[in-house]
Amino acid sequence: MNSHSISEHAVAACVFMALGIAGCKATSDAAESFGSPTVSNLDQIADVRRDPQWDTVIFARSTDLGQELDSEQVYAELLGRAAYQELAQYFLYAYRDDLRLVDPRIELVPSGINTDRLGYRQIKFSQVYRNLPVVDCELIVQLNPSSQLHLLQGRYITTPDFDDISPAISQDEASRIVTSDLQDEIRVDSMQVVIFPDASGRTFLAYDIQVNRGELDGARIILDANTGQELRKTPTSYTGR
Repeated sequence: MNSHSISEHAVAACVFMALGIAGCKATSDAAESFGSPTVSNLDQIADVRRDPQWDTVIFARSTDLGQELDSEQVYAELLGRAAYQELAQYFLYAYRDDLRLVDPRIELVPSGINTDRLGYRQIKFSQVYRNLPVVDCELIVQLNPSSQLHLLQGRYITTPDFDDISPAISQDEASRIVTSDLQDEIRVDSMQVVIFPDASGRTFLAYDIQVNRGELDGARIILDANTGQELRKTPTSYTGR
């Protein structure tokens, strides 16, 4: 076990959570003036497809997804200021019930914005729960060159519900578990507490752990943070081919 790596990661995790708290507060503060926009069901204005397990929206497309918000002063002001990230947040907040989220303002954290050569803007959001990343859950809102919201796609889960997000096993214990059956030089390079949704629709408080042997051979392991059970293991080996 590389205790130095764990210590560095623990510090990094604290920084991440501090930034997450600040980022969520900033997002929430910026959205306090969103009010309560009145909209119909998203299915009435768009081609909508849902995840069969979570009933969340994995795809929605229309010539203008924001058509029901055009009369809202906040929406018009954001559009006028070319505040595209906040515009997307306003849309997600307005349709939060359809999205099966309690409050997208704090559950979907902006993680990037890109404009392609045709003028389409993609705004990426990563899902979090109480500042913990939700594994493999992202949502992209796309604006066309006319600045109309026209596409929503990605995968995420309904708002999780945990009474306690404090792991029952420590990082040191988690490290021992993932390295105990392995031989040779094995090290834990990174570890963070996450929410892990499995294929059956269950959610777990978990450790997301990257282990490596040498420079090329490794694995990403998702470990139940309360029982120590391995939930998923994905090889991250590099063969150079």
